[in-house]
Amino acid sequence: MTASQETAASAVERAYRALKAQILSNELQAGRPISDQKIGEQLGMSRTPVREALQLLQYEGYVVISPRRGVHVVPIGLDEMTRTYEMITALELYSLRLCGLRGPAGGAVEAMQAACARMAETLETDLNAWSSADLDFHRALLRAGGNELILNQGMHHWERVSRAHRVAMRLRAAPVLSTEAHADVARLVASGETEEAVRRHCSQRERSGKELTEAVAAVGLTEL
Repeated sequence: MTASQETAASAVERAYRALKAQILSNELQAGRPISDQKIGEQLGMSRTPVREALQLLQYEGYVVISPRRGVHVVPIGLDEMTRTYEMITALELYSLRLCGLRGPAGGAVEAMQAACARMAETLETDLNAWSSADLDFHRALLRAGGNELILNQGMHHWERVSRAHRVAMRLRAAPVLSTEAHADVARLVASGETEEAVRRHCSQRERSGKELTEAVAAVGLTEL
């Protein structure tokens, strides 16, 4: 690979990461047009690598590129959100069961506990920071079972709904019960009580998912 090719590949990667971060944080909102020229100016690059990055994001389902309407972030419907939550729950529960079979992966429990501490600190003051800590908790939980495929698949689905998740979080009361439940799961995994951790986490996921989708539906939204 030549130096110019490496530079081009690096620019596409940088544009991809920047765009994806803006989508996941909801800075780039669903349905609103994305200007490749504006993004290029923000990143100090031409429109070409931005367009290539957008094509990658379209392949992953984050944006849609239309000759007439331009580029838009793909909204997530309530049905898709529910199905994705169910998939995530299945992967996380099996990761917990693997912890019971062979013990948690190194550093996973500590990462879960650290995320829980940050969630407690930001619960009443910064929902964006809380959501970031929450995602770190779920990443650590998926990693705890020691199966990289479960981790990768779980995080793929988490990233897919994280933008909608952040929006939905603002439509309900502060997530006190979720914060407490996550701390309980981390404690149970640390003490080797994995079956109880599975039961607690399953209950939490069912309750939280129901609350979020009901909060979205209550304000008349069908997609986020």
